[in-house]
Amino acid sequence: ALAGVAGWRAWLRHNAVGLALATVAVLWRAVVRSRSLVSFDAGLHANGLRSYDIPSGQPHPPGYPLSVLAGRIVDVVVQDPIMAMVWLSILWTGLTVFLLWRLGGRLGGRGAGTAAAALFILSPLALYNGATGLTYAADAAMATAIASAAWAAGARPDRRRLLVLGAALAIGVGVRPSALLFLAPLAAWPLLRPGDLRQRASRLGWIATAAVPVAVAWLVPMVAFGGGLRAILAADRAQSRTVVLRDTVFTDGWDVVGDNVRHLAQHATAELTAGLWLLGAVLVALGLAGRGGLRLLNANAAKAGFLALWMAPALLFYTFIYVGWPVYPSGYLMVVLPAVALGIAAPAAALLRAAPDSRRRRIGVATCLALLIV
Repeated sequence: ALAGVAGWRAWLRHNAVGLALATVAVLWRAVVRSRSLVSFDAGLHANGLRSYDIPSGQPHPPGYPLSVLAGRIVDVVVQDPIMAMVWLSILWTGLTVFLLWRLGGRLGGRGAGTAAAALFILSPLALYNGATGLTYAADAAMATAIASAAWAAGARPDRRRLLVLGAALAIGVGVRPSALLFLAPLAAWPLLRPGDLRQRASRLGWIATAAVPVAVAWLVPMVAFGGGLRAILAADRAQSRTVVLRDTVFTDGWDVVGDNVRHLAQHATAELTAGLWLLGAVLVALGLAGRGGLRLLNANAAKAGFLALWMAPALLFYTFIYVGWPVYPSGYLMVVLPAVALGIAAPAAALLRAAPDSRRRRIGVATCLALLIV
């Protein structure tokens, strides 16, 4: 027991900064949290916490079984399904910040992890979706969890890491079913790392060994308690036909692409405003690093490919198929927001370290902090 306590104390010391950042995110969202429903879908999901019935739209298909389960656990404490949804978003945000801090540390060092977590905390999109009773904060949490497991398994594809990745993917799909489409390619990252065909097949096998039973563990109760397989599939087809696949590039032609891009721009307006300043910080860091910075960027092509694999499936789907309704700051971009934060923070931190003298590094850090505050 004493050894276990000592181990936890060491873990807490090692992760103190990440836990502090997560606490800041939780407290901030708790102070500004919503007290009411903010959309029709939020109402459907809140109803599902009390009466889980997918064919009746509680919640709407495809069902979100683990999200509903997590909401019910929170509801035991707060005794209010609306506030349970809000508090669940707050908790998802705290988890995202901590995981983002750890993943950023692996990709670019402690400075990159701290910067990426700070960017996410300050994000207007993350603040809105992390303080309201919507389900999109879970997108960011599951994306970051799966990405963390995928990067670790790609760095050293041993059995334990591959099993963790498979379990993370299955849990992510149970929380947000869109993860199967958006994040399964990212979970295939270890298969793209060096190795022969036999090694890659073995990696896939270990991922599936964890993913399949974990998925079955939530799929069977979902079918049993959610209305039955036939009724769930019928409701899912109707939802796809009338909402998601109603206007796509395949049904309505290329005009859909322009509409979807405009919708994406509306969703991302606040993020883009901040992003111009932050990209300026990266350019400042690149200038201070000089030639060493260019060599550094070339040496980190794999990390850039990893982030691109994270973002590409969702952005392609939103461009050519469906991007949601441009009614409020959309949570659809939450699945790629952590990757955007990492894509800014990790290069900036690495470039600042590559500056040839301490004076340039100090100027770079001060400039980046000033632009972050702006």
